Amino acid sequence: MKKLFFLLFTGIVINTVAQPMLSIGRPMPINMNDTVVAGGTYAYDIFLTNIGNQPFSDSVSIYTAVLDSFLGFSVVSVFHSNSIVSLFPSDSVFFTLTETYNLSPLGYKTGIDVIVVWPIAASAIAIDSLMFELFILDPTSISEFDVQQLIKIFPNPTFDNCTFDLPDGYSIKSVRLFDMQGKEVAVQLNGSCIGLQQLALGVYLIDVELQSNKHLKAKIIKK
Repeated sequence: MKKLFFLLFTGIVINTVAQPMLSIGRPMPINMNDTVVAGGTYAYDIFLTNIGNQPFSDSVSIYTAVLDSFLGFSVVSVFHSNSIVSLFPSDSVFFTLTETYNLSPLGYKTGIDVIVVWPIAASAIAIDSLMFELFILDPTSISEFDVQQLIKIFPNPTFDNCTFDLPDGYSIKSVRLFDMQGKEVAVQLNGSCIGLQQLALGVYLIDVELQSNKHLKAKIIKK
């Protein structure tokens, strides 16, 4: 959705001369949900697209803020690319953002939070932001069912490895992987990571068993 509010953070006056224009979005893997535990650290992917008619080559900063109906926008984190990002018109690049959802009066709060993410680059106009709702749970009220819903598998889709992100105090007992014909595929768990390099491209079903004997089932896409 179009949001120009974040240009206030840059003090940049938009020039109508043809130049790169950056758009930002969020892919939605099958296993992704919008619920996290307060104080927890989670990762999610965003994509940056050059929707202008000129090539883009510059470093990029990605700002994350919480929108409050009374306080306005409170910036909670900034991601820096730390290297040059090159994008021809219509090209995209993925970034994985890692966020710790600490509670504060000017930041994240328990319940529904409206999150806004936008890119800033010196040589481009940022015309699109990403806005989504995130539900933050009080860690003292998490049920076993909630924990199952909070397990993240990323990146997804993936080229080689997948990593599991679990709430504090939970660990994986075993992992089983099946192709779409129901045939079990050999896979090895190394800590919180599984390697998929040897698998053919396609969609797989994964069954994760926690130490509590609860199961999580999700789809993984091998690219």
